[in-house]
Amino acid sequence: IMYNTPIGKSKFSVMTFTNANYSTGVSLVGDSGIDGKDERSYLNIANYTQNGNQTVSVGENLRLVYRDDIVEASVGGGTRFSQSWYTISKNNHPATWTSNVDGRFIAKIPDVLNISSITVTTPATTIRNSCGMPSSASRSSRTSSPSP
Repeated sequence: IMYNTPIGKSKFSVMTFTNANYSTGVSLVGDSGIDGKDERSYLNIANYTQNGNQTVSVGENLRLVYRDDIVEASVGGGTRFSQSWYTISKNNHPATWTSNVDGRFIAKIPDVLNISSITVTTPATTIRNSCGMPSSASRSSRTSSPSP
């Protein structure tokens, strides 16, 4: 679901984008019957266990934009939750939360100059272990600037 609206009669607008996804799948997981020295064991379906999976994810993005004839600037961010379940329980993974913040700036003088910059920062990606405690976090950023 996406919604974009101006703020009154100003040059500002707000955009929100919400999405949800559910998917299922099936894979085959090799078991102890596979002999690494015998290629035929890889072709024997009896050496595999069927592994079903279900994945649910939900995400939200929010952005504030200022736009006029020469300048466009925006700041926004988002978060996403994802969880998967498998029929072979040893393959289950903890839930994942991913968040990001970004800013964009574009300046245009028609037929003369076009300058743009994008900065994206992922403040933290947190995976919860079985005790519900954060087990990892990562940070990254990217900046691009003047384009002809």
